[in-house]
Amino acid sequence: MAGIFYHNAIDILSLAGLFSHMAVLLHNPHSDEIKHNEDVVALARFFESLDDIPQAEALYQRSLKADLEDELYWDTLERFSFLLKRKGDWDSAISLWEKAADNQALYAFEELAKYYEHQVKALVKARHWTLQALRIIEQKHFPIYEYHYWRDSLEHRLDRLERRLSRVEENG
Repeated sequence: MAGIFYHNAIDILSLAGLFSHMAVLLHNPHSDEIKHNEDVVALARFFESLDDIPQAEALYQRSLKADLEDELYWDTLERFSFLLKRKGDWDSAISLWEKAADNQALYAFEELAKYYEHQVKALVKARHWTLQALRIIEQKHFPIYEYHYWRDSLEHRLDRLERRLSRVEENG
């Protein structure tokens, strides 16, 4: 029984330490005293979940300037791009999507195609981004379910764009 009580006491002390650490982070999320870049990313996600967009945006910007592991960097860039999209900051979102597209992130090609198709009605540009994504899924190895998902989605988009472009050409 003594071992169980000891284990529980250590858990309680650990939780107290964690609570104290979280209180410091939340009290001043922009502090230079935050030692781990992963904490900045976590804070950005937290504030985004609270719909505190100004805080989340500032923390995402800070974290993307930090030294993050590749996987966390690209995930953070993706999350931030969607926050910017929801906010309506298209120029900033496009900039991040273009950067992600350079890294061959398929979501970025899709978002660029959607933007050019639906926001600015630049169907040729939307087709360009869709075709680029289709080339990538044929060149890279993806799990079969992911390959089929992207191929089907992109081919559907391309068919729709081709139909819309042919109607534009017919009308003038």
